Amino acid sequence: MAYNLQGDVREIYVSDSSIKGSKNVLIVYESGDLELKWCCENIVERQVCPSFVKVGRTMKLEYGEPNLFQIRQMLPFQNEQGELEPCWEKIM
Repeated sequence: MAYNLQGDVREIYVSDSSIKGSKNVLIVYESGDLELKWCCENIVERQVCPSFVKVGRTMKLEYGEPNLFQIRQMLPFQNEQGELEPCWEKIM
């Protein structure tokens, strides 16, 4: 799959992942493109087609290939008040 990420980096967020010692890194570009990577020691996996989706009054980060039921994985991103979920840290 080709990635055509455009522009300069606007924001970077980091969160712990489900595997001990691993991290999720979310990069938001000025163009609005998103890049999500899962990092563990010297392994870096780029996640497929990350996007923000509104779920009720919260915002989730959806990514990856759809499963058998056409559902993709999601990570919480913003709570009902529009604040960043505590699992994320904005580093830029």
